[in-house]
Amino acid sequence: MFMVIISDGEKEGAGRRVVFEQEEVHVGRLPGNEVMLPKGDVSGYHARIKYRDGRFIVTDLRSTNGTWVNGRKISEATIVREGDAICISAFVLQLCVPS
Repeated sequence: MFMVIISDGEKEGAGRRVVFEQEEVHVGRLPGNEVMLPKGDVSGYHARIKYRDGRFIVTDLRSTNGTWVNGRKISEATIVREGDAICISAFVLQLCVPS
């Protein structure tokens, strides 16, 4: 089980929190993604997040505008730690394991 905290950099306020039981979720603009980010510069199926063996792995799914981790554009599956900033468009996602 893991949690995704989603903040919209264009809006004030606390981010929404979503808890997932499965070990893999998809992020994108279209229905069918577990994490939907409704902005035109988010690809339909933008990225994949896996939580396996106590590690988070983020993969960009050949999106048009890229996926960034801590300010660096990723081009392959990338291990991220709790609290790292995953940027997709104006959205910032952070991952954690609820206590």
